[in-house]
Parts: sequence; structure tokens; C-alpha cells
Amino acid sequence: MATPQAPSRETTTAVNDDNPTLNTTEEPPSTTTTAAAPTSVLEAVDPAQLRSQYVKTATELVNKHKRYPRRLEYRGVEGTVRMAVVVNRHGEVLNSRVERSSGNTLLDKEALASIQRAQPFPPLSDEMAKIGKTWTMTITISFNLR
Repeated sequence: MATPQAPSRETTTAVNDDNPTLNTTEEPPSTTTTAAAPTSVLEAVDPAQLRSQYVKTATELVNKHKRYPRRLEYRGVEGTVRMAVVVNRHGEVLNSRVERSSGNTLLDKEALASIQRAQPFPPLSDEMAKIGKTWTMTITISFNLR
């Protein structure tokens, strides 16, 4: 097993005409550190990324509360509902509506019920709350038989 070596140092050698001995000095390796300029919180955080992460978390929460209507499950009915959901900074759902129907009223009703059962959603982070007091998002709920 090889042993780690210390970083190499630059060596300077000088010969003096009056004294033929060698003068050797070691200089430490140069290190330059640059400090980053401070940025505001809103500049450092991408609002689109915040929204995307929040929608992902909210969708997972709604899917945990989703119930497949037995009658439709038995008949093999599948569908996808796109919901518009408005939440306040505390994660309370202020409004939800079907934005694009699955084509089946029972699936659409269950999507709305899933949103209600999933409440409260996670509170908005401080960065998100600075952008807006309420957030409107689109949540897609799929009813698929496996």
C-alpha cells in the first residue's frame, strides 16, 4: 500500500559567487481564496424549482389519500384528472377545481375528495411565502389499474 505524499513545494536554489555553497529555500504553495459576493435569498433560490418541488410533494400527499372507486375499479375504468389547487402560506386549501376532466364524473369527484382528505398541505417555505401569499398549482391525479 502506498503512503500519501505531502504536496510538493517549489524549491529555489541560488549560488553565490563569493560563497560556493548552495542556498535553498522552500516556498509554500500559493493558495488564493476568493469570497463570493452576498446575494439576496430570492436571487439564490429559483422560484420555478421551489414550485416544482412543492407540487411534487403535494401530489405525493394527495396520492396517499386517493381511493379508487370500487365500482370503477371492478369495471376496469381508468382516467387522469388535472386539478387546479390554491393553498395559503399555512398549507390550507383555499380552492380546488377540476381543470381537465378524466371523462368520468366519479373519478373527478374522487380527485376532489382526495384533495380535501390530504389537507393540510405542507406550509409554504419562507422563500415561497415571500414570492406570494397564496400559490396556485396544478396537480395531476391518475387512476390506473396495475
